[in-house]
Amino acid sequence: MEIEHGLIIHGDKSNARRIAYHLIIRESSDYSYLLEKQKVLKKKFPKVFSFSIHFIETDSDSLESIAEQDPFFERIKYIDKFEEFIKLIEKDFKFKTDDLIKLSLTKNSYSKLHLSNVMFFIEQNFLKTYKTSLIKEDFYAYKHGPVLKSVLKKFDSLNKEKIESISDEMRISLITRLNEMGLKDKLLPIVNEITEKCSEMSDVEIYNLGHKENQPWDIIYNDPKSKNDVIPKNLMMK
Repeated sequence: MEIEHGLIIHGDKSNARRIAYHLIIRESSDYSYLLEKQKVLKKKFPKVFSFSIHFIETDSDSLESIAEQDPFFERIKYIDKFEEFIKLIEKDFKFKTDDLIKLSLTKNSYSKLHLSNVMFFIEQNFLKTYKTSLIKEDFYAYKHGPVLKSVLKKFDSLNKEKIESISDEMRISLITRLNEMGLKDKLLPIVNEITEKCSEMSDVEIYNLGHKENQPWDIIYNDPKSKNDVIPKNLMMK
């Protein structure tokens, strides 16, 4: 007996995978139901163009049978509950520290400490311009400048070696993702200005820029009560 599977597929760019809402077509009204769900998604996420509908017949109601029938559907995470599907998409559209890492590496390669400086400059500029933060994670005032603990951990095996700049393909994918999040027009000008400026600076100049007197890092690090502590977001706005 042939089983027809209906799918709405979305490319989850933050996790480099595809996810799909899955529905077994049992009656003619299920086609309309799937189309209505696609409309809901397009209304909720108007900048996303990847909500494609697919129908495929297999000899089983198992999810494994879909990829067995057509390799195009390999490596897809299937979700049977529409509300869960929406939550995964919403999670995909939250700007993450990894996004800021990639943006900071669009024009140049840096050591992990200088990368943290560049990320700090972008976050600080965005805070000053829009009075809101890009990431939830806090920067800390360590000896060598403002740092994110997650960046130190992610690149723990590196000392002074430089982290390579991202590929053009990754940059295009990232810009598409920013557009879908509604951040492209706000964030890219800031990123371009700072990465362009830093690409023309030496490591020492980047270091000195992050250590300027009476700036957030200096204020926190050189206060015995807050040395190595969090640099408050409201201080970064000033």
